[in-house]
Amino acid sequence: MELLKRHNMQDCKPVDTPMDAGTAKAMMLLPTPSKCELHSTTPALDFSVVKQYQQLVGELVWLCIPDIRFAVSLIARFVSCATQAHLNLAKQRILRYLRGTITDGLVFLAGEGAWLLSGSGDSDLAGDLATQRSTLGHYLKLGQHGAAITHCGLERKLCTATGQAETYAMVSLVKDAIWLRALLYELHFPMHEPTLLATDNDGVFLQSTKAVNHTTAKHYRISQAFIRSKVFELIVKVIGVNTNDNGADIFTKALARAPFLRHKSTIMGPQDRPEGSI
Repeated sequence: MELLKRHNMQDCKPVDTPMDAGTAKAMMLLPTPSKCELHSTTPALDFSVVKQYQQLVGELVWLCIPDIRFAVSLIARFVSCATQAHLNLAKQRILRYLRGTITDGLVFLAGEGAWLLSGSGDSDLAGDLATQRSTLGHYLKLGQHGAAITHCGLERKLCTATGQAETYAMVSLVKDAIWLRALLYELHFPMHEPTLLATDNDGVFLQSTKAVNHTTAKHYRISQAFIRSKVFELIVKVIGVNTNDNGADIFTKALARAPFLRHKSTIMGPQDRPEGSI
């Protein structure tokens, strides 16, 4: 509530999602001072607005829980060249969403399977309309709910195919799974079974157990081999899921209300605080 008061949004009307497709597209296509060499009509940089924008982004990064991670990642791309339009769009979506979800949080359930580690990865090919870079996202959770690790960011390389972007997303997820398994081992909670990692890409799923040579994959065969090596070492196991059931989609793009709330419940847990939660 303090965050909302600082930005005079304590009485704003709540919305169901922190970012919608229209706002995300508008923000990515807004002219910025960094493009002024190509567009003479681009507004000059207003440092007072940039400072306000950076303050808002910093506060949201500190707050950043899984349901707003994509939205915060998106607005953070403009911290050095924000305009008043960027600031208005950020406030009108994220802060209005937070107004209606002040009591929401991560829910960890005790009981059988509470220490079962699993996760999911996904990508949005060329999701950034300004740079054509792909958005990668993944999460790892303990038990039925309760995300232990979440990630959302732009891939540094330009991906030219969905399989390439999805492979890079899975590599990032596998690396985080290795790290978290090592941490749990040090905390005396060793994982005796491979960590289940879900993907909705058939190519990533098939390549995780068998090398299928094809010319279009020559630029990321090493990444495919890395995933297979961890599968053969019984550290992870890649499983295929339907696109609609891939919870990591919440970290790669702005979703409509229904899929957003469904994936949010999967990753963060039911927000009615069931008995046994902490």
